[in-house]
Amino acid sequence: MSDASAYPSELSSALSKHAQLPAESSANVSGEGCMSSSAVMEREFLEMRALILQLAASLDRVGRSKKPAAEEEKLEQLKNGVRILLGKQNNRANLVQMLFSNAYDPAWPQQYDLLLDPQKRS
Repeated sequence: MSDASAYPSELSSALSKHAQLPAESSANVSGEGCMSSSAVMEREFLEMRALILQLAASLDRVGRSKKPAAEEEKLEQLKNGVRILLGKQNNRANLVQMLFSNAYDPAWPQQYDLLLDPQKRS
């Protein structure tokens, strides 16, 4: 689990609450107290199947349409996401999240006027 002290103080309490989730939560990546793969498949197979069908239908629509060059980068990013899903890593969700995320910028709260401490607002 991530050390909450490594994040800005505004996020520390949220991360602390996240660390207290039940053992069967998807947040538990340590392997301790996790559900068996059979139990996970029993519980989530239909939803996973539906998500794959939705992705396939969306890719079919993209394939039938005229793609501007700018959209090729997004399509390649999606293909890279699928490659991650087909891998054997146990941190696929993290890898996919990082694929679609911007690098952390400590100035983003100021850029979007999201300062949590009202005394720091100008």
